[in-house]
Amino acid sequence: MDVLEQRRREGRVAFGLPTTFLGRRWLSEYGSDGLALAHGEPRPHPSPLITVGILFGSSGPGWIDVQATLGTRLLLAERSRNDPAFQFETRDQAVIERELRAFSGSEGWEFTTLDLNGSPREFLRSERGGDWMAFTEIDDEWVWVHVEQPDGTPVSIVTIHDVAPYLGNDA
Repeated sequence: MDVLEQRRREGRVAFGLPTTFLGRRWLSEYGSDGLALAHGEPRPHPSPLITVGILFGSSGPGWIDVQATLGTRLLLAERSRNDPAFQFETRDQAVIERELRAFSGSEGWEFTTLDLNGSPREFLRSERGGDWMAFTEIDDEWVWVHVEQPDGTPVSIVTIHDVAPYLGNDA
């Protein structure tokens, strides 16, 4: 069964930007481990790109190290955009592991507050090269936000019950 259909049947929602965001919306990724909705133009476009996602199963047998997982995502996005050699060379695992040490444990993350459905919500946030990523746990899932090339506009997250506006706009 399709992950999106299964979530709908279970009454689970996705998260994205409010209708005040007038740019492009598209389904960035989805699968058995998560779902992500993108807002903006895909890379290498120079405008801000905000992706709001969910990592499934924050506890139990499906447990993941959310800080390492999201830290890796932040590192790879920033390095791929800002270091042309990194885009084309074989990614040296030792280099990646050395740089990821900044994200190990809670040292690379600070508390911040983001607006979620009109109310302040505490997230953990990390920044790299101006880009940032934040996450919080809701029920048994991790909700995360990745902002690439931010323009200083505050980020507000809302519940998305219908992902149809994101479908058919693949990057």
